[in-house]
Amino acid sequence: MTSSRRLAFALVLAAASLAAAHAQAHPPTAQELETARTLYKEGKELRAQGDLRGALEKLQAAHALGNTPVTGIELARTYVLVGQIVEAREVCLYIARMPTAGDETEKSVEARTEAAHLAEELRPRIPTLRVKIEGLPADETAHLSIDGVSVPDAALTEPQKVD
Repeated sequence: MTSSRRLAFALVLAAASLAAAHAQAHPPTAQELETARTLYKEGKELRAQGDLRGALEKLQAAHALGNTPVTGIELARTYVLVGQIVEAREVCLYIARMPTAGDETEKSVEARTEAAHLAEELRPRIPTLRVKIEGLPADETAHLSIDGVSVPDAALTEPQKVD
């Protein structure tokens, strides 16, 4: 996984966390929902045209603003297309944790169902990286980073899930 992919993943997780906190603080405003709809449509159009990076950016923004199962599943599908399986699965799991809205549409219900199915389908596709550190003098401490992201010392010898 490249440094830019790890950074993108970290940003997505931060955006998802902010979106969750934002959604818990108040439901999206009419302006946020309208902006999310526009970004969602633009993202799907870009994806249909083959511009996956552009689509990913639009759908990330749409999901951060709208925070719905529908924006989430489209974001997850796009992550799969760009090969970011870990990120796709995380978005799918996030969709399952989202509170159900009282006025949720059938499209949202279908998105939740698809997200649960996709999360399970992606699980076995996520590669595992095992690192074995040898030859380090006893008085030195090992530090590991994968694609520029530090691995906590407590997890140095543990298998790491990567794209």
